[in-house]
Amino acid sequence: MKIVFFHEVNYLTKPVYEMHEFPEFLSVAGHEVHFVHFAEGLTLKESLARERLTLAPKRSFIQGDTRVFLHTPFQLGGGIIGRALVFLLGPIQVFNLLRGIRPDVIVSYSVATHGLQLVLVCKLMRIPIMLRVIDVPSEIREFGLLKPAVRLIEKLVGRFSTAVSALTPALARLFASYRSDEGSMVTVHPPPLNVQFFDVETDTAMQYRESAGWGNKKVFVFVGTFFRFSGLEALVTDFAKHSVEDEILVIFGTGELGARLDEQLRCLPEDQASRIVLPGYVDYKMLPLVLAASDVAVNPLEMVNATHQALPNKVLQYAAAGLPIVSYPLDSLVHFFDEREMCLRWAGAKESLTLLGRELINDGLRQEEKCAEANKAYVDELFGIDASGAAFETAILDLVESQR
Repeated sequence: MKIVFFHEVNYLTKPVYEMHEFPEFLSVAGHEVHFVHFAEGLTLKESLARERLTLAPKRSFIQGDTRVFLHTPFQLGGGIIGRALVFLLGPIQVFNLLRGIRPDVIVSYSVATHGLQLVLVCKLMRIPIMLRVIDVPSEIREFGLLKPAVRLIEKLVGRFSTAVSALTPALARLFASYRSDEGSMVTVHPPPLNVQFFDVETDTAMQYRESAGWGNKKVFVFVGTFFRFSGLEALVTDFAKHSVEDEILVIFGTGELGARLDEQLRCLPEDQASRIVLPGYVDYKMLPLVLAASDVAVNPLEMVNATHQALPNKVLQYAAAGLPIVSYPLDSLVHFFDEREMCLRWAGAKESLTLLGRELINDGLRQEEKCAEANKAYVDELFGIDASGAAFETAILDLVESQR
């Protein structure tokens, strides 16, 4: 079967997650898989010189040889002007691409850039399209004056897509409310996760601790994007107030709050600031090692509409690494995770994540193999790539069959 994925981000530069894992899983399963992306970040010269069709390098850790054909439609740079041009040329570019590939089905992550154009062209060409919803663009990104327009596009794309695959029940309910079929073609599919990728030998993790200068300190770790609702500023304040000399908070990542976090650290007393480290971006290949060398993982995401709807991938990765986790009880996490069966603690709205994390460490959970085993087994059963990939493949095949 020919399957074409669409996304409005750069396939080659985004950290590895389901936009790479699902296509590569399907290619190993024997399907012909294409991926159309928007190559954000390119200069004008780079975008004009970029090959329009290449074989994508393997990004995930799916077992087997993968063949994903990567399409880069014409664009003038990878910034706002280039994106606006893609929006305007969308109907023509999408039509020509699909006419050449002649796919059986489309899976689209795209909304604001060419989501609406894609839905309309698919209607015209009678190609079933599954909208894959992992967040709400109008909630999670800054669009300024364009926000009402993006919200309208979301509703139209959700309404006119043949089917919707949502990451969480909250997202499924939201997009079902946009449709006239009362949500009969809206389903929930959790993201894939290669749990075995996060296996790290204890000696290797200890060597990393030493090289990072962590030594015998108790390491609280956060890995993710510095969104405006990431809760990192509050976490830094909390850790500065409640941490003690043998504890450090290591915050890996980049994002819009980066400069504000740097300024926040500069304003702290030296003894407090020295216990908080911002190493920057961590390569996905290094992620298992970084997590294995830590003592407790922290998810400080604020409890707002956008975070309740989405599923923070980092929490899945924390569990796959066998780390104890402290987090606020986001609806999406509470739906999938059971505090009684995992090394996980939900924090109250005014409860200190630092103090709660210390409790987990002092309980000795990190040193007990049963903690790592419990968290790994739990997420493997729910999100393991074989199970989640097969379920997603079945949903695509069922959609194609239903439209014949």
